[in-house]
Parts: sequence; C-alpha cells; structure tokens
Amino acid sequence: MGAKPEIITVSALLEMRKATAPGQKYFLEIPTFQRGLVWSEQKKKDLVTSIYKSFPIGSLLVYESSNKTPDGRRTKIQIIDGLQRSTAMLDYATKPLRFAPVAEKLVEEETYESILEIVQSKVSKATKAQIRDAIESWANKTEETLAGRGFQSSNIRSEIEKKFEVEFETAEKEALENLLSAKVIDRLTAEFNKIFGYQVPVIFYSGPEEDLPEIFESLNSGTPLTKYDKFGATWSNHTTVTKNEKIREAIKDRYSVYIDKGWEVQNYDPTQNLGENDLNLFEYLTGLGKVLSDKFTHLFDQIDKHSEPSANAFVLTTVAHGLRIGDMGKLPSKITRNGSIDLTKFEAALMDACQTVNDKLKIILALKLNQRNPADRFLPHSANQVLSLVLRVLIEKYDSNTWAVKTGANQLELLKSNMLVHYVKDIISEAWRGSGDSTLYERVWIKNDATDALSLSSYYLLKPSKSDITAVLDLHQETELSKRQTTRGNQSTKSKLLLRVLYTDIITHKDNVAVQFDIEHLCPVKAMSNLIAAKNITEGLPISCLGNLAILPTPINIIKGENYVGDYMASHSGEFDIERTDKTNSYVITPLAEEILESNIQSEAEFLEFVATRFTVQKDLIIRNLGFTE
Repeated sequence: MGAKPEIITVSALLEMRKATAPGQKYFLEIPTFQRGLVWSEQKKKDLVTSIYKSFPIGSLLVYESSNKTPDGRRTKIQIIDGLQRSTAMLDYATKPLRFAPVAEKLVEEETYESILEIVQSKVSKATKAQIRDAIESWANKTEETLAGRGFQSSNIRSEIEKKFEVEFETAEKEALENLLSAKVIDRLTAEFNKIFGYQVPVIFYSGPEEDLPEIFESLNSGTPLTKYDKFGATWSNHTTVTKNEKIREAIKDRYSVYIDKGWEVQNYDPTQNLGENDLNLFEYLTGLGKVLSDKFTHLFDQIDKHSEPSANAFVLTTVAHGLRIGDMGKLPSKITRNGSIDLTKFEAALMDACQTVNDKLKIILALKLNQRNPADRFLPHSANQVLSLVLRVLIEKYDSNTWAVKTGANQLELLKSNMLVHYVKDIISEAWRGSGDSTLYERVWIKNDATDALSLSSYYLLKPSKSDITAVLDLHQETELSKRQTTRGNQSTKSKLLLRVLYTDIITHKDNVAVQFDIEHLCPVKAMSNLIAAKNITEGLPISCLGNLAILPTPINIIKGENYVGDYMASHSGEFDIERTDKTNSYVITPLAEEILESNIQSEAEFLEFVATRFTVQKDLIIRNLGFTE
C-alpha cells in the first residue's frame, strides 16, 4: 500500500515489456489514458546526452496493480509518469547511433587526430571538423549496432572517403580501418552496452486505483499536461458505444505508435479489432477528433496518429450538451443514460452540422493559392470560431436532448446566409483573439443564471451592417499601409482571405482542380525594391498590401522579375488577342491590365495612389460578394 522506491536498469525495463520474459517480476504496459509519444528526436537526443553527462533525469512513477499476466507469474504495472523518458531510453537502446552524441562526445579527440594524420596524407587541408562531420553522417545513416546495417570500420572509411572525395591506397585503407575498428567501433560498442546497466529510479504506487486520475493530473514533469490529458485518466472507466468503425480505426492507428515502439497498451490486443463497446469516452472523443479532421478539411487542422488528442471533439461535445468548456469534467454525468454512454445520434447530427459549415466555407477556403501540395489547408480561423459556427448550426437544426431533427420551423437558412459575412468580419477584426472559450459559449447559448435554463443565442442570426464591414475593411487597409517593406514580404492571412472573397465570382473552387492560381504583386516586388533604392525611401513601401495583390492563373501569369503587366503586354502584343486580353483584365480586376505601366509608378505617392484606388474597387466587390447588394 502507498509508494515504494526501487532502482531498475534499462535492460530490466526492456525485458518488462515482454510478456514471456523469464526471471522478471513485473510486466510493463501503457494505460489507455496516456498521452501520445510527443517528444521530438532532439529531445530524445538531449536526454541521452544528459545520461552521458551523468545528469539526473528524474524518476519514473508506475502503478502496481493486483492484476497478473495470464500465466499468473508476473504483476502488471503501468507507467503513470515518465513515458516520454522511458521511450527515449528504449529507443536509444535499440538504435544507439541515432540518439547518442557519437561524433560530439563518444569519439575521443586523440582518435580524430590519428584519423586526421592519415587523411592529410591525401588531403593536406583536411580538418578534424570535417572528419567529425563524416562520422556523424555515418552514425545517422547506420542507427543500429549491426554489421549488416553498416556498423563496421569499412563503412566509416567509405564515409570519410566520400567526404573528401578521395580513395585511399590499400595500405592506407588497412591502417585507417584498424584505427576505426579499435577506437570507434569497439569504443562505441562498449559505451552503448553501458545503457543497459543504466539505473533508473522508479517509484511503485500501489494505492487505490481510483486515485490514479488525480495523481496523473497533479504531475507536471516532462512535457506539460494539456487541459485534455487529464480526461484520459478521469474518463478511462466510462465505456462508450462506438458504432463508427473509422473512430475505432483511428484509435487502433494511434495505439500502433506505442506498439511499434515495443510497448503494450492496457486492455488492448493489436491482433484483434476494436469492438463497439471497447472504447472509453476519452478514446471515443480522441478518435472522433481524428475523423472530423480527415473529413472536414476546410474546418479543422490536419492531425495524425502521432499528434496530441485534438480538442475539437471534446469542445463540440461539451458545449453541445450545454456545458461551458471549463465544466468539461462534468460531461460523463451529463451524457450517461441508464448507466451507459451512447453518442451515436449526437455524432450523426454533428457530422451533418460540420458538413453544412464545411460546404459554406469551402466557397472561399478551397481555392489553392501559391500552394503546390494538394494536402495543404488554408484555415485562417481559430478553432473556437469555427466550432461556434458548427455548434450553432447543430442546435438550430437538432434537439439537444434527443439529437433528432427539430419539428416545426427553424432559422437554419438565415444562419447559413449570414455565415460568411460573420466569418470574414470576425477574422479581419480579430474578434477571436485569446482563448475564446467564453465567446464560443455565448455565441451558442444564452443561460438564465436564475434558472439555469438555456436558450439559443441570436448572434449569428443578426447580420452585420454594411457600415460595420466597411469599417473593418478600412481598418485592415490602414494596417496594411503601415507595414513598410523593402523586399518581398509575406502577404497577411487576412489579405489572403479577402482575396478569396474578392474572386468568388471570378474563380470557383472547382476551377482550382484543373488550374493553379498564384497571388501576385501587380507592382512587382523587384521593381518596387528598385524604386525604393532609387528614391531613397528609407522606410520602404507597403509592397504586399491588398491593393497591390491580384490572383492570376499560372498559365497567364506574366508578372515576372521587374515586368509590369502593361509593359509586358505592349512588348508582346502578338500574344494578346481580344480573348486573352479580356481574360487578363478580368483577373487584374482594376485598372485595365494594359494601363499598369512602370512609367505610371515612379514615386512613393504614385504607388500609394495606385493601391488606394485599387483597394476602393476591391472593397466594394468584397462587400458585394458578402451579400450586400445595395
């Protein structure tokens, strides 16, 4: 009962992961509430370096249960704190050259000097630093201490020859390989074997199992806990019906990361499919978050099996059931019915609401601009902003008690018609700056503090006025004009969004399937840099402001180097028939493409007048495309 310390070697930890390891008292597994394996390669290397420097790396905390392995010989223990460190040590034990400071620390200085003496017989200007780089390159490629993988002196010699672009004579090869064999291969073998005897302090906790969530939540070593990690522990006993096979597959895929590292996961058999009753609430919402990410690419960030659990499904489920995000811990009691949790109907309603919002935002978000990777996503919104839209559609259409479609009239069409203008206005005005947890709730629900009764928020039913949108766009213009650049600068996310709205009637997201589009500067960056230098405009110009940007299809993009579009058209008049000229003008929007000439922009004042005039036209079109027809 309580906690007791023990010292365990890395070798013993490795053996503890094997169900049939002889002579071991414990069998080590991962509890289902553990976070993902989130340490980077560099953090693992840093830990190994700390071990070599004899720095303390902290203790592990494990839970010693009363459960035994099927043969009854070993007690099951679970890692509660120290998974990242344990995995780093075990990764090192299996692939030591990948994580150890081989060239930096393990190869001795006198060895480098001896190698250098041989190399300089061929390359007089060779340096120890270059030899160190060659050995580091060999270590990174080899990873393991297996001759078949390259862990032999001849491979190091080949890497050194490659580095210096030489080939040693037979006698030189023999001398170098003998040196490398004795001073590098043998030394590394001895050093790597030390890790198996490295002693790790381990605290065994054997108190009440129900206290584990509180212990897990209170620990703050290693990678800091997110506010969702603690629910992995507190919700581990809340079994949830999971009929969606994709959710179950997402969890199976997530656990494969542990399995591939040699761990076993509590109550999980990778050889068996997960059934409808095999996931707890934390696993269900983690898997649901992955499914939402995969399906609704215009709403959610892309996540993979290595990622921390996405907050999206946790927040959506919590707020949809009337709870504030800060009260997420109450969710299990809120959704348990007759002793079980079945969110199947809620899940179907949620998918429908996400589809509605995804389809609406796709109009402006699906367009690929300067993005060559088809998997890239343009998500200018915060997570809570888009979640508020999904939730508001969800509870407008569905009864939040039964998740059946509401009978009678609703205002779903009004919500949908106002969605884009609210979406754009909020992003440009930075309405979701900060966490946005309270804003999210208040845009979905109105709570009567006296009775705790909930009613639907009317925020998204009220369309912002034209003057509101105008003011937001004017403020954006002022901000853009204040950003002075002397060379190419990144276009702001806000401007990229407004360009997509601006071109709604010119380019559809379907066009993007066949044609690549680029954001271009109508006054070319190179020409602007020359103007800044010639006129000594010390602060620079707002080169990447919205007024200087246009979207052009790559096939007709003629803004190259210092070329102004009008000058190019004049010098290549034979290429521009009426159809191509009209098409170019449609993308430039204003002024006529042939009027955009270098001779018209010879000063700071002329450039600022050009972008101000264009912005006035752009603003009117953006407002029109957001649904203001007057």
